Amino acid sequence: MKGRHSGVVIQGKRAGESDWSDLGKDNYSPYVDGRPPLTAGTSETRQYRMRYLDKDNEVGEWSDVVSVVTIP
Repeated sequence: MKGRHSGVVIQGKRAGESDWSDLGKDNYSPYVDGRPPLTAGTSETRQYRMRYLDKDNEVGEWSDVVSVVTIP
């Protein structure tokens, strides 16, 4: 819940990636990760983290990391 903040900035990692990738900024739920799987037709585990956005400024600490398994 973003409360008084204008949005969130989102970062993600896919299996085998060691660095976080900037996925964008989002002002309305839900956020949809439109990236295709690394290997077509297979499921994969993705990790996400977010932090608040006030206008164009990132504020606060990163959220806890959430892991999601995609379905092909």
